[in-house]
Amino acid sequence: MDGLPSHFCNNNLPRNDGTLTLVDEKGEEYPTIYLARRVGLSGGWRGFSIEHGLVDGDALVFQLIQPTKFKCVYRTRIIACGISALSIFS
Repeated sequence: MDGLPSHFCNNNLPRNDGTLTLVDEKGEEYPTIYLARRVGLSGGWRGFSIEHGLVDGDALVFQLIQPTKFKCVYRTRIIACGISALSIFS
């Protein structure tokens, strides 16, 4: 996983490490560990990605719905010759 956009994190997320919750299209919640200095997710992200069958090249768009909660609103899989499959979660 690439890091989160630092400008967004600095303006919208806590300045200290803590828990961020990811919500999938079914409303299932997945707690993850947010590392503020690294502007990225740690513990919990791997479980989310495995549960949703994410592979290298997948891209997700999350919407901040509460101060520490994100809902996945869009997912796409990129393959070498273009976009393979699109699905809009909500």
